[in-house]
Amino acid sequence: MAIALGMALALAAIVLVSAESGARLRPSDLRGVTLALGAGLGFGLFFVALSHTHDGAGMWPLLAARCASVGALGGLALLHRVDHEVPSGVRHLALAAGALDVAANVLYLLAVRQGLLSVVSVLTALYPVSTVVLARLVLKERFLRVQRAGMALAVVATVLLST
Repeated sequence: MAIALGMALALAAIVLVSAESGARLRPSDLRGVTLALGAGLGFGLFFVALSHTHDGAGMWPLLAARCASVGALGGLALLHRVDHEVPSGVRHLALAAGALDVAANVLYLLAVRQGLLSVVSVLTALYPVSTVVLARLVLKERFLRVQRAGMALAVVATVLLST
């Protein structure tokens, strides 16, 4: 019962934390919604695929996934003639983001091998909370009331899912 309630609260938390001020869905937003749904589907498939890897495979599935994503991104960059140079001012941020992404994927793989995919994936889906907190710390953005409510729900959901 606690897991089901935690999952429901986590879903509500994600929606609330992701809210923008004065946000109303307009027909012009359909492209963004479509891209977000596609990204969510991609993340979900990636997480499910990782959960089906054998414990003996170690971290090799993550290396294979990283090689595939770098290859796909490189191919798209060549196809669209994108500038390959990363500006020096953001190079350290890009490296830090990459390192944190690798660490998050390693921790996810370890967690899913120790626990239930349903619980681990729901906890992983709470990442918008960290994005909003980083926006506050780095960009000095203010939390909306609805986002604060979402963060509170995320804490309750995390407690329920971890018990």
